Amino acid sequence: MGTFEYAKLAISKYRREGLRPTLWATAAVLKGVLAGLSFVVADRIYDYEKTRICVAMRGTLPESDTFALINQVDDIEDITRLCIGFPRGLDEEHVDETSIEAADTEIEFVETHSLEFVRNALESRLVLLKQDGQLGWYQLFDSDGTDFVRLYHGPITKAYGRTRSSSQAERGLVSIGARIDTPHTTRSVGSDVERHFRAASEDVHPKRFAEYGYPRFDRIENLRSSAVEPIVPEETRSLLESDSDSTHVLYATTHKDGAYDTTFFPFPSFDPSVLRRHLKENDIRLFLRLHPMYEDRHMEFVDGETVFFAGQAFSNSATEMMPFFDGLITDYSSIYVEFLPFDRPIVFVKDDHERFREIRGFGFDYETYFPGPKVDSFGAFLDRLETIAESGTDGFGAEREFVRRSLVPHREGTFVERALSGVGGSEGERPLVTGDEQAVASIDRNTHSSASKDP
Repeated sequence: MGTFEYAKLAISKYRREGLRPTLWATAAVLKGVLAGLSFVVADRIYDYEKTRICVAMRGTLPESDTFALINQVDDIEDITRLCIGFPRGLDEEHVDETSIEAADTEIEFVETHSLEFVRNALESRLVLLKQDGQLGWYQLFDSDGTDFVRLYHGPITKAYGRTRSSSQAERGLVSIGARIDTPHTTRSVGSDVERHFRAASEDVHPKRFAEYGYPRFDRIENLRSSAVEPIVPEETRSLLESDSDSTHVLYATTHKDGAYDTTFFPFPSFDPSVLRRHLKENDIRLFLRLHPMYEDRHMEFVDGETVFFAGQAFSNSATEMMPFFDGLITDYSSIYVEFLPFDRPIVFVKDDHERFREIRGFGFDYETYFPGPKVDSFGAFLDRLETIAESGTDGFGAEREFVRRSLVPHREGTFVERALSGVGGSEGERPLVTGDEQAVASIDRNTHSSASKDP
């Protein structure tokens, strides 16, 4: 990206947000450039002992990937430290919560692009990136003994990049480094299906992807088998465990890219009083979780008796809450992929379905890869809640198993073990594809998603 494009981004930010935010963003970019160049020079001159793993967090709150990495690094004999890099403003309370998971591994929280972060990165065998362009300037040349791995938030089932229905411009000055890391970054995915979807979406050759999987899915397996305890605030745990006889259902929505509002209960005949009465009669507790961008909305539904708010303060990581829930409701959020290993009911609410398909689109066939009932009326919604409460199942077990094996198949070892060994394939289970009955999702670069096609 040339100087002219940098200037355009800076001017655009100044017009939107003013001088101070623009100066802060510019300073952050320059700090990243200087830190990256320092890393490159030192890496070429000195021979560092690679005994660490470093992860550059996207936000200021540790989440399930971080929790999983702490446990996994602890099991690797020749890795002695996990460095967790964070932007300015780390949440100290969550640092304390994270630290309780550690046993023998030394954990160090440092500010990204600080001298201490650069030193840890130089001594790391793996440097994990949680977003594109984070450490682009660190990767100008092949690093001697350090592997950079792009760690996505998880498998995504909505279209994005070149596969989305409509275009979306890059946002912010931090995006200027996004094009630098592609040649020297391995992108971790959970399956061959995801590899080709992301390759098409990002216009990146499939060989740049490796099937190392996701730390959070290793943790999900441990959560599912009760091998580890969920890390949630004590108040959250108390509420979720306070009534073991109730049916707990999580309702999580996705954002609509600002094109139209994210909503709960998008039904013409929706009546809050009828919902609350239905929940009370069936002993159901409904927990609402919005995308972090919209946390201040739709609080009018919360009554603290049948409907509860389950935002970031309730639990920073939705993954950590999942063992407590008997069912999941979503519109188009990929959160449902993380719920698949629990093999519990999932309900998909159609929220202005055609409009979403036209604006964003789906990466995979909607009928096949969203395994559960699709409801578009208030009555059907209430019926599905009642079914979850009465039977704890929904008749879609086989469909969930197909999607789980396609997108997040079981693999031997942990993410860290696979990434350190550089083995991107699976010695274990391969994605299940059954000829005429199910098909791997079609990826359409030029038209709308395949949502309207039959499986």
